[in-house]
Order: sequence, then C-alpha cells, then structure tokens
Amino acid sequence: MSSLLGKTGNNMRAALDHAKANDAVLLLDEIDAIAKRRSDVSDIGELKRLVTVILQEVDQWPATGLLLAATNHPELVDPALWRRFEVVVQFGQSEPAAVAAAVRRFRPTTSPPLRRG
Repeated sequence: MSSLLGKTGNNMRAALDHAKANDAVLLLDEIDAIAKRRSDVSDIGELKRLVTVILQEVDQWPATGLLLAATNHPELVDPALWRRFEVVVQFGQSEPAAVAAAVRRFRPTTSPPLRRG
C-alpha cells in the first residue's frame, strides 16, 4: 500500500503483469485485504480503485498461467472477483480428531541427528 494516490494500483498491476509475462503460478493469499467489496462504506477510495485494478488484471490473465486466491473471509471479497474464477473451492473447518491425527502423522518422532561439518 502506498500513501500516493494510484501508486498501490500501479504496484499491484506491475506485480501481476510480471506474473502474466512469465506464465507463473501466482497465489494471492488473504485476498480479502486487497479485494474487499466495493459496497463497503468503511473502505477508502484507494482500496476501491485497487479492486478495479485486480478485476481488470484477472480478466487479462493468460490461459498459460495459474492464478489462485485464498481467504479466511470469503464474505468480504467483492462478488465480481469471485465470478472471474473458474473454480471456487471451500474448505470447512477440520474436526479436532482429524487435526490430532495429522499432528501425529507429520510430527517427527525423533529429532534428526546433528551434522557437523
């Protein structure tokens, strides 16, 4: 984010243009921070302009790249952005037993030996 009017959008456009030019896999984590609903009256104008930039860039995303977005708050994201994604996958909250099983499975049982050298 920049304090200069329009600079944030230019920064975002440059980053997305770089990813598009390099057939990248780009993950926009916490997309709700930069693509909030434009109807949100508490948002400032710069953030609303940023949503417009993101929408334009997603419209121009090449078929050779992959664009992913993640959020814990899908209700905050502008609906126009959701419509631009081919697939929206929602993950529910994990059951405590599943979390415990994953911790047991992936936690190392012993520490690896120290290597000197």
